[in-house]
Amino acid sequence: MIGVLALQGDFALHRAALDRVGVPSLEVRRPAQLDQVAGLIMPGGESTTLLKLLDAWEFVPALEKFHAAGKPIFGTCAGLILLAREVQSPSQFSLGFIDVAVERNAYGRQKESFEGTGAAELGDGRAPLKMVFIRAPRIRRLGPAVTPLA
Repeated sequence: MIGVLALQGDFALHRAALDRVGVPSLEVRRPAQLDQVAGLIMPGGESTTLLKLLDAWEFVPALEKFHAAGKPIFGTCAGLILLAREVQSPSQFSLGFIDVAVERNAYGRQKESFEGTGAAELGDGRAPLKMVFIRAPRIRRLGPAVTPLA
């Protein structure tokens, strides 16, 4: 069972993607629910809002315990920002679980959003991938143990 953090943002789209590939999932709305999942997806949304909600619901200690147990955590957009070791433009608190530096809103304002195509490393080869950049973060630095997928 994979958990999808469901405090704010596009958690429903992540669950729909998991459903399409037959992976059971759970909307995680309380820290205790982390005990029910083998991995966690932290979806996009607005990182400062998510930080406030993580604090209000006392999620940070539970996420630290989840990470320390070696359970995988995947972050998209704001989820990546929360997982990064360093956040720039502006600097803000993050969990520091992934050795990357990210720049918030690197692609400008909402009106400057765009779609593009690329490829992802999936198993033995590359697969085409549609990418949507909506005030997305830019990864500015990868730590030595970090391997990008796309």
